Amino acid sequence: MSSRPHHTQKCLTEQFLGQMNDAQWQEIIALLPPDVNEQAFIHQAFSRANGLQCPTDLLRGLFAYVFCFRSFREVAAWAVSTGLSSNGARSWAKRMHQSSDWLLSMVQTLVGSTQPEQALGLPKDFTGRIHLVDATHLRTWRRSGESRRLHCSYDLLGKRLDQILLTDHHVGEGLKHFHGHRGDIVVGDCAYCRRQAILDQLDEGVDVVTRLHWSTMPLLQADGQTPFDLSGWLSQLEPTGKGEANVVFQVRTRQQPMRLVAVHLSPEAAKRAHSKRKEKARKNGRTNQALTIQIADWLVVLTSLPADRWSAEQILQLYRARWQIELLFKRIKQLVRLHRLRSDDLQSNQAVLAAMLVGWILLEQQVSQARRELHEQARECLPGPLSTWALCAVFAQSLHTMILGTWTWSQIQASLFQMRQVVRYHPQNRVHQESDVVTQLAQTLYLSSV
Repeated sequence: MSSRPHHTQKCLTEQFLGQMNDAQWQEIIALLPPDVNEQAFIHQAFSRANGLQCPTDLLRGLFAYVFCFRSFREVAAWAVSTGLSSNGARSWAKRMHQSSDWLLSMVQTLVGSTQPEQALGLPKDFTGRIHLVDATHLRTWRRSGESRRLHCSYDLLGKRLDQILLTDHHVGEGLKHFHGHRGDIVVGDCAYCRRQAILDQLDEGVDVVTRLHWSTMPLLQADGQTPFDLSGWLSQLEPTGKGEANVVFQVRTRQQPMRLVAVHLSPEAAKRAHSKRKEKARKNGRTNQALTIQIADWLVVLTSLPADRWSAEQILQLYRARWQIELLFKRIKQLVRLHRLRSDDLQSNQAVLAAMLVGWILLEQQVSQARRELHEQARECLPGPLSTWALCAVFAQSLHTMILGTWTWSQIQASLFQMRQVVRYHPQNRVHQESDVVTQLAQTLYLSSV
């Protein structure tokens, strides 16, 4: 069915509310891809204006829902009182659902716009990127406990997200979700220790560093014939607390040589690892095997990086840097307050996460720029490194103001008549208790006075 690309209702910006002060919002628009409006029409996120002047006004409302408000009703009230749009809550929800592809394309355009910052003592001839891969769960409001899984690849040197995928909770973690270029390194925890997925990465020229998952990764000795005795090897390393071995894993008829690097955990870390494994076994109704208990005292890393360029210490340092993506998830969830998804529809959830990622990528760009300028301006005055968390918190708070603009009580009072449909009570499966109590009390008082 064809659609009309013109307004079907008069926008509130043409009414008594006057023009909305959007100087702060224009600062965000300047950071977006130059073809953001054209892409909105291409991906059918803005096929009809219907109360909005342009796609960036739509994006502003979606940002307000993700970063500032708890419901589309609050978004609609804000949009009406500020003159952005007269659309109701259902219209905004439908717009969010339709904007998924547009927002995802915007994410893919923005992910490559940050210059890398060298942060580790890497080999001089290393020219690739270091991708930290992991996934985080975002629960929905459904009582069944369903969740969405956000798979992310974090460019450690560039300090930015570079690959994102949203799936339901049935799709597990794996290297198959990510693609790199020749010379890159991908770093993941034991969930990414899968033989076929590692081979696929190596075929693309990408080296792999993962924590060993011994039950899914049977190993052979360097001769490719004798099974590797992991338990005996760890027992031999007890006196020194660290060691390295050359191993091989096999997929059908193909054998792939790898390196195994191990270091004994501190007593505190080992105690936490044992507690975590006991809790997981109890939850799943199983009993830990002897090797599972033994390996909990160790950090065992499997890698394809060559020994002549990467020492065991560098590999362990590289794996420990994986914690940065965990801190990224923590920053996003706490600063954006994205602990739960407010819909059980996958496409709507995908649009919400894509809008969040667009704003977060722009925020990361500003943090990176601020970090560079502070280092240049106060190189001798800064006693230590800058706090990424503090910078992100400052820019995240200012993002709210840039999205909402000037929003005062007088604006709300002046637009109450236009807001009547937004703030009206919608009957559900329960009565409106306040009105019901007041009505009953008024009737009781009237009868008692007669």
